[in-house]
Amino acid sequence: MARLKCETYGVSDKPLWMLKLQCAIMQELGGYDIDPGRINDVFIFAKNEVHKLQDTRDIIRSVVTV
Repeated sequence: MARLKCETYGVSDKPLWMLKLQCAIMQELGGYDIDPGRINDVFIFAKNEVHKLQDTRDIIRSVVTV
């Protein structure tokens, strides 16, 4: 099993968009323990979710990479 990890720098509280992204990943993939064979699926899903959050203007000033 692989473990999904996110890092933030200089902020102790997570922004709302990150909580939304984590929630979407948990609902879609069933948690943070992910089969290593599905890592490309995780990458594509997370990338698409980030774009959705940018389109809905939930992510405005943050620079997000996947």
